[in-house]
Amino acid sequence: MINAEDISLEEPEIMLFLIVELVSSTCYSAILYKEPADIDTIKPYLFKTVRAIIKEHTIR
Repeated sequence: MINAEDISLEEPEIMLFLIVELVSSTCYSAILYKEPADIDTIKPYLFKTVRAIIKEHTIR
């Protein structure tokens, strides 16, 4: 999927690993323990952070 897009990414495998680990651990804690908050509260911050990671790895 990454190669099919017209976007050049620096270290796409590392970027995807970071995103998957961030999302999985954050969702796990938010859903099971509501820590640091419930999933609905966390989602906007999580989306914003994932977008920032992608932006940081995008080569212009």
